[in-house]
Amino acid sequence: MTALAQQFGMKAESTWGTGVTPDRFYPLVSETLRVDVGQDYSQSLRASQYTDRSDQVSPPHQLGVSGGFVIEVPVKGFGVLLQLLMGGTAGVSGPTDSNYTQTHTLGTDLGKSATLQLNRPWLDATNEAFTFEGCKFPDFEFSVAPKGFLMLNATVDGESQNTSSNGGAALASVSYTATQRLFSWVYASATVGGASTKLRDWKLKVTRPLNAERYVLKAASTKEQQLRNGKILVEVSMGIEFEAMTHYNRYIATTVANRLAAHVLTIDGDIALGGATVPRMTFTTPNLNFDQVDGPNLSGNDTLVCNFVGRGLYDGSSEPLTITYRSTDSAV
Repeated sequence: MTALAQQFGMKAESTWGTGVTPDRFYPLVSETLRVDVGQDYSQSLRASQYTDRSDQVSPPHQLGVSGGFVIEVPVKGFGVLLQLLMGGTAGVSGPTDSNYTQTHTLGTDLGKSATLQLNRPWLDATNEAFTFEGCKFPDFEFSVAPKGFLMLNATVDGESQNTSSNGGAALASVSYTATQRLFSWVYASATVGGASTKLRDWKLKVTRPLNAERYVLKAASTKEQQLRNGKILVEVSMGIEFEAMTHYNRYIATTVANRLAAHVLTIDGDIALGGATVPRMTFTTPNLNFDQVDGPNLSGNDTLVCNFVGRGLYDGSSEPLTITYRSTDSAV
């Protein structure tokens, strides 16, 4: 059976690690989710023993879930996943012209998790549900480039996996949102330091360090809830053609103030879903520190390009990263 029967669903959990039935579904580009199984071998030696013994090996046991998934970002129905990624409690304003704007900021991931579910059908087309509970997102990346759509690549760390053929959760009934349009690069634009800037490509990566090795003696092998154990890192990567020294001068600046610039990436939907207002996502880093550059270097006859990486910093008042999501969804 081909992947045409594939489905990917999720739902926020009320209690970490307690599975719920997925009710939000997204078309899937790819996934690498897998269960990590452990088995412990004795370290002792005995006469005439050349290999490990079968009676000195622990029972196999689940240690957790790892991997990730890639989806194209839809113009509707994305808020619940966006809130889990960012951690903050989203504010919703509106309506304006039948559209609502969700504002997502970085926040705690404590107690915030999701149940993810995949259909991985057998060769004879029999459905097989793989359900992953207690899932958090240690890092995620949004990206867009010419001739493509806005993409999300998210890493997953979860508590456990179960399958329907082994008594686990049944496959949830799939139901996609009525509008499955996407954010195209054709409607993307950016500013740096308040000035319009043409980008070759763009990526936003957020890394949230988590202690995912919280194993304790509790008559079970599953981990305890993953907890943040470091600062969140916000990085923006931009490919910019070398047409002036403006951005390069930020990299070589000798003061912090001259290295910082506000950056905004805006991407619209192609048609309005309500009234005359189109869907929109906006990524704002008000204090982007230009701390890495690759280029400009000569290679062949092509245009010189600088590939910058900036780190989103906190100035004590402005959020280091804000993502707004405008759609006809009245709630996350």
